[in-house]
Amino acid sequence: MVHGSGTVLVVEDDHSVLKATVEFLSSIGYNVLFATNGVEALRLMENHTGPIDLMLTDVVMPAMNGTKLASLVSSRRPEMRVLFVSGHAESALVRKGLTDFNTHFLEKPCSFESLSIKIRQALEKPVPQRAAAAGAS
Repeated sequence: MVHGSGTVLVVEDDHSVLKATVEFLSSIGYNVLFATNGVEALRLMENHTGPIDLMLTDVVMPAMNGTKLASLVSSRRPEMRVLFVSGHAESALVRKGLTDFNTHFLEKPCSFESLSIKIRQALEKPVPQRAAAAGAS
């Protein structure tokens, strides 16, 4: 298992998947925040004063899908990386223009080992230029 550190915001509408993911990520060293939908995630993000290193979000959720959430998050916290998880094909995300985001994708179902590796890869990716430029001003 790949251990880590930092803060991960998990956004998942399936309560059993959310609970298991939060417990797993906590057990391997991450500080975990969680929300059951996009609106709740935005509210949590606005109220959290510390950094959030990565948002792990389902793509298909009621009310606000993960792609819309990522769009809103990228303007508010450009330094935060995004890891999408979905049972839908990755090509559907590309068609929606997600290549503009600092995103990664993992197909469901996945093992906790795969999840831990993908999170590490996402966190090791350099911060996007727009975030570096925003921090310099």
